[in-house]
Amino acid sequence: MTAYTLLVHNTSPSRVAVALSPQIDDVAQIAWRTAVVEPFAAARFRWTLRYAFFAARTGPLHAGAIVRPSAVAEADPVQRNLVTLAYDHSFRFEHPEQHPEAGVLIVRQNADVPRRRGAVGVAIDGKPAAAVQAQPNIDVRFVLHPTWWVITAAHFDEGQLLEEGRIRSAHHVVFLDGAREARIEV
Repeated sequence: MTAYTLLVHNTSPSRVAVALSPQIDDVAQIAWRTAVVEPFAAARFRWTLRYAFFAARTGPLHAGAIVRPSAVAEADPVQRNLVTLAYDHSFRFEHPEQHPEAGVLIVRQNADVPRRRGAVGVAIDGKPAAAVQAQPNIDVRFVLHPTWWVITAAHFDEGQLLEEGRIRSAHHVVFLDGAREARIEV
C-alpha cells in the first residue's frame, strides 16, 4: 500500500499545535493526526489510505466532541464498500458486501440505530477521519477523494471534531503530480 508523508515546518517563534485533517465530502472534519511543533522545528506525518468504517458513542455531535470508535469494520473502496450498522446496547457492523459504485463507502443504518447517541464515519489508517450523526434508516455515502488540510490552534486532541472558532489557520496540502510527499510551512 502506498505511503504518504507530510512534513510540517513551524516558522514562528512560538510552539504551535497542528492537526492533519482530511476533508471527505461535506461531513464533520476531525483532528485526524495531531502534533505540537516547537518553534522553527518540524513534525512528520506518515499514513496509508487504508480505510475502515467506524461507529462511536458520542451523544449529539458538536464541535469539540471527541470521537473514539467503539465498533470498526475493514473497508475497501472497491470490494468491501457497503456495510450495515446495527445497535443492541452497542454499535456493531454486519453484512459487509460489495456495492457496484467503486470509490464510495456506504453505511446502511438499520432501524435499531438510536438517534443522537452516536456517530458513524470513515477511518483512514486506523483513525477516525470523517463523521456524521448516526440515525436510523439512513444510508450514508462517503465519496473517497479526500483533500488534506493542516489546521493550527492552541490545542487539539486526536479524534476531536474541529471548531471553527478555535482554528488559527488552515493550510491546504497539495500533493503535486502524483507525488506522495509534501511540505508545508505554518
